Amino acid sequence: MPTLKIDLQDGFEREPVTVRVNGKPVLTRPDVRTSPLTGLAGSVTVEVAAGPVDIEVELPKRGLERKLNLQVKADTYLGISRSEKGIDHIVRMEPFGYA
Repeated sequence: MPTLKIDLQDGFEREPVTVRVNGKPVLTRPDVRTSPLTGLAGSVTVEVAAGPVDIEVELPKRGLERKLNLQVKADTYLGISRSEKGIDHIVRMEPFGYA
């Protein structure tokens, strides 16, 4: 089974975050903050079946939610950031590098 690694990256400022994969909560934290040294706020790795994967990211304090559908064929890396526009994402097939 492939793995999906989800990294919470830029823009988190001491706020609650919930991430669900295929409807199941895989990361729930009450106080997420991006490290200014690494650009990382938290992460979770989940085994998923190859094929379509539904991901929901919720920032309830800000009233923000983002739903994504990824086609996962191999190990996949998803970066989630909070910006002025809302919730942004980037998908890669290689791990992100952090300082």
